[in-house]
Amino acid sequence: MGLTTPNQVDKLNPRTNEFEFGGILGALGITITVPIFTYLLNLSCQPIVGGKLNSFETISKIQEVWNETRLFSHEGFNLCFCWYIYMVICARFGQWPFLYVIDHYFEIIATSLIMSILQATYCYWSSFRTGKLLALGGNSGNFLYDWFINREQKKKKPSYQLKGH
Repeated sequence: MGLTTPNQVDKLNPRTNEFEFGGILGALGITITVPIFTYLLNLSCQPIVGGKLNSFETISKIQEVWNETRLFSHEGFNLCFCWYIYMVICARFGQWPFLYVIDHYFEIIATSLIMSILQATYCYWSSFRTGKLLALGGNSGNFLYDWFINREQKKKKPSYQLKGH
């Protein structure tokens, strides 16, 4: 494969002119509000009331669980990685009770949020290597929008796609 000139790179990777998801403000809004609503829904739903939202106790629950030992635990981190393996095993051999997962669901949410931010950041920074083909929607020049959309073009037949939508 030969070297590409700056003119060829500009032709292969045109600037993004049309924005999706409401543009930069939409990307910022989704990035901030989805984790907040995920935590609020998790803390508001209680098994005693049958999963109905109970907003009056949510604020006290946030203060109760918002500490470093509960938010970032090794159990939640390990469960996030083991979840995919578990799904394959369940598809093949059946299921076991989800009680352990339910007991540690808050930690799984926290770990999933951290992992998704780290994966998106890694994919964004790795797209700056030379010779990378950029996505049509992810080359706007704005950090937040390109980070949210995924700057690098996804392969047609990937062996493993780190940031998949």
